[in-house]
Amino acid sequence: MEVDVSELKRMETEVDLAKMAADKLQNFVSALSHELRTPLNAIIGVADAVQHSPLAASNPHLRTNLGVIKDSGYRLSSLIKDIIATVSTDQIPTSPDPPTTLSSAPPSLQS
Repeated sequence: MEVDVSELKRMETEVDLAKMAADKLQNFVSALSHELRTPLNAIIGVADAVQHSPLAASNPHLRTNLGVIKDSGYRLSSLIKDIIATVSTDQIPTSPDPPTTLSSAPPSLQS
């Protein structure tokens, strides 16, 4: 039985290239996750802090708007998580939340 060494070398090279591509994708996904989530978590945190401050306690409109910011931030965070999971596993999430539209915002923010 004769073994074609060049074919084995070609297959080995393809495997190595696939591993390198997978590593690059994982690095990209990790960086993307960090770059998107870090500022988003800061926005949610600041909105939460202000929402629980004396300033917001005396201003219901401000409290409502800060709640919208936080809710939108949580939805965006969930969407980012789903996108990153999809890119990482090359699968579509099985139970995505329905899209959020401006119509779900308080009337004061819709105009």
